[in-house]
Amino acid sequence: MSKINSIKEPIRDGLRKQLEEFLLLTEGLIKTYPLTDTITMLNNLGISDNYIRTYNDNNTHKIYIFINNDSNIFNQINNKLKLYGWLFSNYETIDGDYGNTIEKILNCSHIHSFWVAFVAKYDTVVNNKYIPKFIYHITPKSKLTKILNNGLSPKSYNKLTNYPERVYFILDERPILALTKELFKANKSEFKNKETYSVLKIINFDRINFYKDPESNYSIYTFDNIPPNNIINTYEITFDENGDITKMIKI
Repeated sequence: MSKINSIKEPIRDGLRKQLEEFLLLTEGLIKTYPLTDTITMLNNLGISDNYIRTYNDNNTHKIYIFINNDSNIFNQINNKLKLYGWLFSNYETIDGDYGNTIEKILNCSHIHSFWVAFVAKYDTVVNNKYIPKFIYHITPKSKLTKILNNGLSPKSYNKLTNYPERVYFILDERPILALTKELFKANKSEFKNKETYSVLKIINFDRINFYKDPESNYSIYTFDNIPPNNIINTYEITFDENGDITKMIKI
């Protein structure tokens, strides 16, 4: 390499770094720092690798951190990870308690430590030509009349993890029963006496922008509204108080 090229290379690297930092702050979307950089940042906060777990494949990127039950510790980690493009997803205790509302566990005096999970917010666009003709959305039946009248709009309720407001859809009918059961158990405390869920079929969505769900290979999400004319009530699934399916009706 010539002396000129050896000088140009660091300049190019510096410009590239500035461009990457600029892109992290533009377009209105949070871009995500790589796992290695994020873990280094966590180490600099004093979190040892022994208290960090990562999951990384082609579609899912997740960081688990084991912390003491202290709101100051969580807020420090959460605020820093937001800057790095990682979003709080859920917590999980050693006993297997699971949820997406961090305030719920921070107020539990008998739980001294737990895992918190963060996911990468990639907002990777999905080309509509790769999406099946029909996709599905699951909702408590109590919301059905409003949805059929007004359509679907991004909300933060009725989901398994904590994200900015989105509307989620399943690409295939096969996981509907299992996923509905998970949703019922996760939302049971919030939707008392609402044991029936409706499965909605979505049609004619060519002009809707969809993105990959960072936690699932069979679901997508949108920030757009879905008009009522694009929504068909397809199934009703009823649970007992233990979360067992007692009835499934095709509409």
